[in-house]
Amino acid sequence: SPAQRLALSQYLGLVIAQTFGEMETALVQAKDLVWKRNLERFPVNPEFEALGDQFLLEEEKHARMFKRYLRVFAAQTGIKEKDLVSILPAVSGTMLQRTLKLNSVYGGHALWWVLSLVEEVSILIYKQLVPFKATLDPLYFEIHRRHFEEEVRHSPYSYWMIEHLYKRNKSPANALFLKTDLLLAQGLEIVSTLSSL
Repeated sequence: SPAQRLALSQYLGLVIAQTFGEMETALVQAKDLVWKRNLERFPVNPEFEALGDQFLLEEEKHARMFKRYLRVFAAQTGIKEKDLVSILPAVSGTMLQRTLKLNSVYGGHALWWVLSLVEEVSILIYKQLVPFKATLDPLYFEIHRRHFEEEVRHSPYSYWMIEHLYKRNKSPANALFLKTDLLLAQGLEIVSTLSSL
């Protein structure tokens, strides 16, 4: 029925918003482990570091933006925020987060790969929303538009970081991570998506 279609559409929109918010929160929480520590081990020029600072500030802003949208949605629909969040996917405390952290502790870079994959998906989702702009919640469309604009601008950073880390780290373990990190990231993303659904 039209009411069921609307509810399903809203739910999938909320899943997307929550997923982006959670993934970007996970990156910000892992900042010291996956970014600062690596730049201390493998220094870069000040411009590259400043670009990384800007990248992480924007990711933190995106996480806050999506979380705020969820709060607004809950308030306007009369749903308790904790009840809404309980039916949406989470990253914090999950196998995905624990595995990515463990990978990073041992010198892997799977989190950067997951981030790259999520950023590509966020750009694709916005492009898929554009033809339906007139029928979407204007606020929902606007946050995706603004997210898209910043993602397009800074999306190469995660790939540059991956390239920098694989080129500079000459350890035997890095040779293994070079072969397995992308595969691990893709596998974790599939498992995480299926378990969320």
